Amino acid sequence: MDFTTDLQIKKWKPTKNQELKRVGKGLYVRGFMSGRKLFQLRFKQQWIDIGDYGDKSLATATELALASARKLKANLISVGELKTSLARSSSTDDLGAEIERKADDTANSKTGIPTFSELYRAWYKENLQANRWTHKSSISKPIQAFETHAEEAIGNLRVDMITRSVLRETLQPVYLKHHELGPDLRRFIDEVLELAYDK
Repeated sequence: MDFTTDLQIKKWKPTKNQELKRVGKGLYVRGFMSGRKLFQLRFKQQWIDIGDYGDKSLATATELALASARKLKANLISVGELKTSLARSSSTDDLGAEIERKADDTANSKTGIPTFSELYRAWYKENLQANRWTHKSSISKPIQAFETHAEEAIGNLRVDMITRSVLRETLQPVYLKHHELGPDLRRFIDEVLELAYDK
C-alpha cells in the first residue's frame, strides 16, 4: 500500500531493513529497523537519496524529487552532481541555487581545479609510464573499473566536490555486486584523492 501522508510514514514501523514503501511517482521511503526512514528517488535504475523523514516532510521530499527528475531528464545535471546538491539542500530553492552554482563554477573554469575524471586519467597515465602494472588484465583493470562503475557518478565533479557520502553512494553497489573489485576501485580512487590533496 502506498503512503500518502506524513502521519502514515510516522506511524510506520518497518519489519526489516531496507523495506520500501512508495510515496509518489518515482519516490519511495526506505525503512530500517533502527527507525530511520529515508526518502529516495528512483531514476533509471538508480537510487538517489532525497533526505531523511523528519528532516524533510513528504511534501518537501515530493517537491525535491519532482525538481530532481526534471533536471535529470533535461540533462542539466548528472546523477552524481545531483546527489551532492541534494545533500546540501533542504528545499527546491536550495537545490536550484546549488545547481546554478555548479553551472557557474564548472570544473576548470576560473578555479583551475580539475574534474575527478581528468585527475584519475592523469594518475593512471603516470602509473602506466612507471610500469606499475605488468600483466595485461592488471593494466586495464584500473581504467575499466573506473569507467564502468564510477565515472558516470563522479567523473564530471571537481575533485574538491567529492564527499564521503558521494563516494559511499558510488561504491556501495560495486561492493555488493563485485566483491573483489570494490576494495580495488576504492584504493585507486583514494590514491587519486591523495594526489589531489598533494596538488
